[in-house]
Amino acid sequence: MSAAEEEVPDVYEFDRERHQFKIHGRRVFSVTQALRESGLVRFFCSRPVLEAARQRGQDVHMVVADMDKHPFTEAERYWESDDRLTGYGRAWAAFKREYGFVHDASEQQVFNLVYQYGGIFDKRGWIFAGTPRQRNVVVEIKSGAAAPWHAEQLAGYALALCPKTEALLDLDRLAVYLRPDGRFTVRQFSDHKDVHCFLAALTVARLRSERGLVRPDVGFDEIFTGEIDRSKFPGIHF
Repeated sequence: MSAAEEEVPDVYEFDRERHQFKIHGRRVFSVTQALRESGLVRFFCSRPVLEAARQRGQDVHMVVADMDKHPFTEAERYWESDDRLTGYGRAWAAFKREYGFVHDASEQQVFNLVYQYGGIFDKRGWIFAGTPRQRNVVVEIKSGAAAPWHAEQLAGYALALCPKTEALLDLDRLAVYLRPDGRFTVRQFSDHKDVHCFLAALTVARLRSERGLVRPDVGFDEIFTGEIDRSKFPGIHF
């Protein structure tokens, strides 16, 4: 390989440590970053509450991953002895059983070359229950309350999976809300305007970035809980 060839970056790159997506060496927004920086996502709670929610979500995703990777070793699962997590595990098992969900991919990186963004979806697979034919689905797993922006989040992942928009008709978008009492609820998003809303958010996020309104050194949660040192950012009005 020549020196010139070695300098050519991969088409798609993901820096896991910095959680940065790149296309042709150029940093691009992720799905969730676009929604956040466009202003569609806001958390009106304290930083400790947000950190606890983040940790809970991480733990629940580990439980789900363990269940899907080792479906026949229930007695050996590390999380079954943790009262904080057993209910979420039962809820995921109930969802899979009632919906006939079979997963094909988990925590997979996706990129959209046309619209220049990336992301990592939770689950992709098929649902066999309640329909005469299998349904292709992309699934987001949530351990908290439902939020309006979940529709655009799933639309972003779906558009990355189906760059040709007509293929979106064959991909269902589901948010599965797991509860600590072993129950679950499911929301299906079928409004095709969600895709246009996501792309609008992506455009606004880029515009804000170009105009210097996105400050990567300021925690998003801090902005909306008022816990930042305001004297450091005199140009920001709260």
